[in-house]
Amino acid sequence: SKVQARRTPNNEELVSKIRSKIRTSGLIGPGTDGNVLLLQNFPILRSFLHVQFFKDESAISSDGPAPDFNTNIGEFICEFLTLLCHCIEKGPLVLILDDLQWADSFSIEILSRLLLDQCIQNILVICSYRSNQIRCNDQLSTALSNIQQVRGKASSSSLTRVEKIDLFFLSPHVITQFIADSLNKERPDDVVDLAEVVYRHTMGNISHVMRTLEELVSKNALYYDVISFDWSWTDISELNIEDKTIFSENILESIKQKIAGMPR
Repeated sequence: SKVQARRTPNNEELVSKIRSKIRTSGLIGPGTDGNVLLLQNFPILRSFLHVQFFKDESAISSDGPAPDFNTNIGEFICEFLTLLCHCIEKGPLVLILDDLQWADSFSIEILSRLLLDQCIQNILVICSYRSNQIRCNDQLSTALSNIQQVRGKASSSSLTRVEKIDLFFLSPHVITQFIADSLNKERPDDVVDLAEVVYRHTMGNISHVMRTLEELVSKNALYYDVISFDWSWTDISELNIEDKTIFSENILESIKQKIAGMPR
């Protein structure tokens, strides 16, 4: 839904090429069922899909039976991406899909179709999900296994292999370095005491680390000293990891505290 035609000198030619390709498509060209479905469900694509060919908004609705969304939308999305990728000359189209553990069955079906379509070239798809929140027999796990199995035979087809990267919580050393960089400290040793407290609370979860630092700043436990022009913090012995007025237990609690602290 983030695909958008922005009228700038740098991409005007690309937008024109994409429109030209779509105009000649038998699947998503003007007046086709694919064009209707994409316009109805992804309005942001209207700058690509030649809405100007229609005299008014009512013309977008087909006079005949409504197109079968569940049966055809995957084919239409793949056609659009295929044409889009063909028009991109500098590097691949990068498609980032986050939090797949929450994806519905239809989205997973579309993703599988996209990643197994040999007609779609010049594309890099980056998917992320929380492995501890999917079961070995659920739809996402099954789909990912199938995609890896099919693409594992890439040597005999035009499909490239799937690379899987497991991301784990960061080590105390990395968290210390991160905090030092964040506070513009030249030496990680300068923040060891603060990093130890933050690490005990976050266990190396980087998003939780950033949120904890924000909480410390909001509670004035971590502050920028305008006299020394440097970041400072209160006595570490006063930073009690169990103190919920400083450290939130989870994301929900953190959001609640932020809302409570907003001006009314």
